[in-house]
Order: sequence, then C-alpha cells, then structure tokens
Amino acid sequence: MKKSVLVLLSALSLSFGLTSMTSNNAEYSAGKAGSNGSPGEGTCATGSCHNSFAVNSGTGSVSVSIAGLVNGNMYVPGQTYQVSVTVAQEGIGLFGFGLESLQASGANAGSWTPSTDSHVLNATVSGNSRATITHIDNSGFASNTRTWNFSWTAPSAAIPVTMYAAGNAANGNTTRIGDYIYTSSLSLMPAPALQTPVITALGGLMFCEGETNLLSVDPQTNVTFTWFDGNGVSIGTGPTTEVSSGGCYTVVATLGNEQSTSSPVCVMMDAPDATFTGLAAAYCLNDEPATIIPVNAGGVFAGPGVSNGAFIPSDVVPGSYEVTYTYTSLETGCTETSTQSVLVQGLPQTGVLTTGNETLIAEQSNGSYQWIDCEDGTPVPGATQSQLTLSEEVPVGNYAVQITLNGCSATSECYPLISLGTSEFEAASQYFIYPNPAIDYVQLVSASTTEWKLFDAFGKLMLAGSGISGKTRIDVTTLSAGCYYLHMTDGKQLKGIPILKQ
Repeated sequence: MKKSVLVLLSALSLSFGLTSMTSNNAEYSAGKAGSNGSPGEGTCATGSCHNSFAVNSGTGSVSVSIAGLVNGNMYVPGQTYQVSVTVAQEGIGLFGFGLESLQASGANAGSWTPSTDSHVLNATVSGNSRATITHIDNSGFASNTRTWNFSWTAPSAAIPVTMYAAGNAANGNTTRIGDYIYTSSLSLMPAPALQTPVITALGGLMFCEGETNLLSVDPQTNVTFTWFDGNGVSIGTGPTTEVSSGGCYTVVATLGNEQSTSSPVCVMMDAPDATFTGLAAAYCLNDEPATIIPVNAGGVFAGPGVSNGAFIPSDVVPGSYEVTYTYTSLETGCTETSTQSVLVQGLPQTGVLTTGNETLIAEQSNGSYQWIDCEDGTPVPGATQSQLTLSEEVPVGNYAVQITLNGCSATSECYPLISLGTSEFEAASQYFIYPNPAIDYVQLVSASTTEWKLFDAFGKLMLAGSGISGKTRIDVTTLSAGCYYLHMTDGKQLKGIPILKQ
C-alpha cells in the first residue's frame, strides 16, 4: 500500500510540474523556477518535460491581471497590487503556473507575497537570481480553469517592468504526455509621480456675494481629484470646482492606490452693508421731506421722490414705491443693494360747499373733521361734523375745516358764514369774502354793484375799487402781512369786515 502512494505522487510530479530547462533546477511537483519563457529561459514544453505539444499550440491560455493599475498598464512605484493568474482549457482538470516580474536587465522587478495556494521559488538565470511565484503541490485541481491570487509590490524605482507567465494545462494521466504549456507576458510602465496639489482661487481669496469662485489645481496625468468643504463633504471632482460660499476647501489627488491631500485654501464672501435708516413705512402727501441715512456713505440712492439723500412725499403721486441704496466696497469692489418699500397716501378733499351763506359743508364724505375759526386759528368747540351752521355758538365769521383720512390731514381755505335777516346786513345779505386769511387775493361775492375800500388797522386807506354783481377779485399781494378791514357800500354804509393778510 505504501508503494502505491509513492508511485501516484511520482506521476503527479511528472504531470503537474513546470519543468525548467536550466541545469540548476530539478523536477518539482509544486512548480518550477526559471521556466517562464522570459529572456534566457525556456519552458516545460521543451526538453524532457511536458513536450507533447509546442508551446501555445492548444486551445487554452494563461493570463495575468493586476487590479488598480493606472490607465490599464501603469504602476505606482512602491505600491502593492493584487495579481491574478488564470490558466484555462476546456476539458482539463489539473493546472499549474509560474510568474516572474523582471526589469530590462533581467533582474527581479518588485517582490511577491504569496497566498495560501502559492509560494516563491528562485533560480539563477544569466547571472540573475530570479524569483518565480508558482503553485503549491495539489493546488491546481479545477474544472476547465484555475485562478491563483497573490500580491506584488512594485519596485520603488520608476522603471519599465515585464511580467512573464507560463501555465500548464495537464490531462492528469500521471505522465508528462498530453499536457499543454501556454505563455504570455504583460508590460508595465511606471506612472508619473503623484504631486501634492496646490489650490489656486481664480476669483481671489475674497469674492462677492451672489457670485461664484473657481478653485483650481494643475492637472496631473492619470490623476483624479476630489474636492471637500470644511466639513469633509465632497463637493466635486476634477481639476476645478466652483464654490458659491465662503469657507475652507481641500482637494485629494488620487493615483492608483496612492493619495495626496492639498493644504486648505480659505476664501471669504464679501457682502457690503448697504442698509439705510430714516425712511418710514408710510407718509402723507403733505409730509415734510425725510432724510435717509446709509450705514456706509458713498453709495447712491434711487427711486421716485428721492433727491439729495431725502425722500420727498410731495414729489410723487399717492402709491407704493421702492427706495434703493447701492454701495460698492472700496476694498473689494463688491456691490450690494438694499431696498425699502414706502407708501405715500393721498390727502382728503378740502372743498367746501355753502348753503344759503349760513351753512358750510365739507365735500369729503368720510374721515374726521375739525372746523377752525380763521380769525385766530383755534378749533371751534364741538365742531367735528362734516358741516358747520351759523348759531349762537358759531357766530358770523370765516371758517375752515381740517379733515383727517387714513392718518393724513388737510385744511381747506377759509369760507364766510354770514348772518341773514339782521338789520345791519339786511341790504347786503349777499356779501361775503374768501379766502380769509388771504395770501395774494381776496374774492368778494356780492349780489349787486359794490364800491369797496380796504383800510389798515390804523384807518389808512390802502386799496379801493368797485365790484360788479358776482365775484370780484381783490389783489392784496402788495400788502404787508397784518390785519385789514374791508368796507363796502351800495348806497348804504356797511360795517367793515376784518381780513387777515399772511
């Protein structure tokens, strides 16, 4: 029984090994060194090994793949890669392999780290000690194809590398007869060295609110870039990225499994303060101009009713408007605009209707009212309705009405209330004057032709004339401000009516 086992192991050795053609290697069932078809080496398809068929004459193959190469065939010096060797042929159930990594001189390029189903053997070829990674005993049993996985650490120097692979597709008949040998090679070039990226802010370290800033690094061959904000969140890829807010940014350059991170670049967003004060939400049409004051001087105000840093309600018609202030920073050239809305409200109507000269009626149908005695400018007590009627509390005189609507007030001209039926005015029931107080004229209303004279407070005659039936305009622009008395006659002397010239 012990003899049978020895015979079987001997047969596997002959069938499964990759026989070297060099003089310093003996047959070995766990692979051979120096038989990979590289310069100065043969393969197990020649000599007294697996020589039934010429190399690569069968329907199978041997292939090498390396994960993580740059651009398909470039390695990063000193980096470790996962390597797979696959031997395949339909109908075959036993496989073996050998793989070398050589530089142009024939010396080893890099080093192998075997897995549990492979190991490294060495052979001297043309004066170089070459390391071959190959299968271990009994690791090649599989149906139609077998793959081995292990690691290769690339040389630290940036040199061209060629990998030479040989594979055995054995028929498992315990002899060297009927096995196929396959070879292939893989050429590798060193990838350009990875450079630490340096970020340039094309928009400068300070950029304006509402704009974007372009961050850039110099491109590198076969290198990818990933950008991160200050919180470590990825914001883009490629040699440039666009940012719309201030903060600190970094970029990570990746070449294969190697990475390099830039120093952070911090950019700031400038938002100049263009706010202003002094503008109320609403104004009446007759309000005084409002001075508007910017936080930062040197900008420009714009909008209806705006002039010389003030908003003038009387320069616009009632409605809603926008006042803007645009300010440009002298340091950064950034521009900001602030806008405030303002409502200008119209004034109530100030027309007054007269009824029989004994009643005055405000034309404004709504609002609040206060009648004013034009002689002294004081409010008439209790006169807060839309009309004013001659009475014991409201004597003969000249009156105006102040009307308030939606918070806006306006005062009418002065209108007379004349007592009818008294002996003193019996012949002149149709005489009255307005406005009073007067600025540049007095309107005399009479029912017939009237002679009139205007005296000052000292009895000096200032003006005289005659008026026809209806309205007569008396020009008082030449008179100084003060109190005057107008006397009228139509054959009967009438009492003087006081007139206040403003």
